[in-house]
Amino acid sequence: MNKLISLISSAMLLSASVCFTAQAQETKEAAQMESAAVSLVALDLKEVPAAIKDRLAQVLPANVPYEVMNSPIKGFYQVIVGLRVVFISDDGKYMVNGAMIDLEARENLTETVTAAVRVKTLKNIPEESMIIYSGNEKGELFGRSIAIFTDVDCPYCKKLHAEVPSLLDAGITIKYLAYPRS
Repeated sequence: MNKLISLISSAMLLSASVCFTAQAQETKEAAQMESAAVSLVALDLKEVPAAIKDRLAQVLPANVPYEVMNSPIKGFYQVIVGLRVVFISDDGKYMVNGAMIDLEARENLTETVTAAVRVKTLKNIPEESMIIYSGNEKGELFGRSIAIFTDVDCPYCKKLHAEVPSLLDAGITIKYLAYPRS
């Protein structure tokens, strides 16, 4: 099991592909993603303070969609623009673009929300647009899956692809999505 986890870690580190787990394991990280997913409920624009709407209109290009949500930080809202998460003060004067850490919980709030946004985004991609290889039903990690955004011309992606048989043998389902960079 440890050898397999090491193999998976090495493959992911070697890969320039964007990979993340679509089906979370029962771990603290999964629990954080789950709790963040609950907080991904966008506020109705009528509920967003005017100062925030005005400031976002000034700093974002026209027609860029965004969502504003309550934040666990008093006096701040979290704003999601695409896959990016920022925090903005309720008076629209300050914006935090980076890691917001809850020191008591020892949790990176930005990364927790970003992970939940990625999972939500991935779930919205239809499986018909993916190439899927099912993992071995007898593998110890059967039921888990990895989504791999790949480019056939990327040498790091090719290195990851060489590891796919081991992942499939372990029971991990591989979901390929095209990510051409050329």
